[in-house]
Amino acid sequence: MRSIEALMPADAIHHYQVSIAESAIESGADCDANIDGAFVAVGGPGAPTQVFPEGTALVLDGGTQLFMQLHLMNAGTAPVEVPPAYVNLVGVEHADGLARAGILIVGQGDFIIPANAKDVTVTADCTLDRPLEHTFMIFPHMHMLGRRIQAELVRQGGSRVPLADVDWNFNEQKFYDLDESAAAGERLLVTCTYDNPTPRDVQWGMGTMDEMCTGFVYYYPAVELSSFCLVPDDPT
Repeated sequence: MRSIEALMPADAIHHYQVSIAESAIESGADCDANIDGAFVAVGGPGAPTQVFPEGTALVLDGGTQLFMQLHLMNAGTAPVEVPPAYVNLVGVEHADGLARAGILIVGQGDFIIPANAKDVTVTADCTLDRPLEHTFMIFPHMHMLGRRIQAELVRQGGSRVPLADVDWNFNEQKFYDLDESAAAGERLLVTCTYDNPTPRDVQWGMGTMDEMCTGFVYYYPAVELSSFCLVPDDPT
């Protein structure tokens, strides 16, 4: 795939993701068993078309089965009818000579934001076990309590390279261009700041009323389509 175009309705979309099915899915079957499949595309409201650098592509083997999840939200009391949503995966005739792109998902998966708290900071600290020769895009992701999300590369000598610094708007989630490389042993940091005006503690989770602190880093050349660097390794 050379580009990914999302056509998402404005109402009720939390985010979308397209993944590879880990096992065959029959029409109408429950997809939950496949939720851990490799990511192909991810985005939120207002996400633009993703165009991969010249000479690169996300490469899928023939016969690969994909599925799309829509995470929906209705904060009101009235029903919301969600129009059809589409993700166009724009391919090429063959991948010969193209560098394979991949997605490194950096996140913190074990935190609590106390009730009525302000300026709560959470950091995902990922030490790279392989080099990232060319990073070209990042998709930061939080939920409703997010106020700011930052991504940095920490060099082996301790210097820091900013990758993204976003005043968070849940309804306008964007991709940000990068042009950096990273060596094995260097670190990717994703730092999230929250305000929680609610009377309940909010913890990490996939639901909209939970919270996340995640950066999807796109790079090439890649050994695998997507990989995780989560803290802890298993947030469950």
